[in-house]
Amino acid sequence: MYITAFFTDRDIPATGLSPTIRVRRVSDGQLMVTDASMDEIGDGWYRYDFIGYDAKVNYVIRCDGGSSLSDADRYMGSGSNDAWGQMFEGGITSRETMELLRKLETNKAVVTPSDDYTTIYDDDGVTPLKEFVISNDCRIRTPV
Repeated sequence: MYITAFFTDRDIPATGLSPTIRVRRVSDGQLMVTDASMDEIGDGWYRYDFIGYDAKVNYVIRCDGGSSLSDADRYMGSGSNDAWGQMFEGGITSRETMELLRKLETNKAVVTPSDDYTTIYDDDGVTPLKEFVISNDCRIRTPV
């Protein structure tokens, strides 16, 4: 899974940086990635391929653009416990996002109180598309 970061230098996309990334597991604070290099994509965007990513685990992420940036522009932070972000993870396209949003608005969605899962169903009203937990950690799982 690619982790991306956008850096600016006084509101201008910052290119030519050598940013690093740290990834910690939320459950115990263990450092999973320590100051690994990020690759430049272009126009201020950088990426890191997090090979050890596990969709069932929540992470917090800190990207450091380097000392050439001001303190206000240097660091980017993020977390993987955002249910909305996890719902659309895995390189979903704009068209697929719009289709899933349409299905969320128009099709059956069921909340199962016993296990706190919400299920979004396909147009047939039977086939589950996405299931996610409505709890503090907002984990999302793919239908079985």
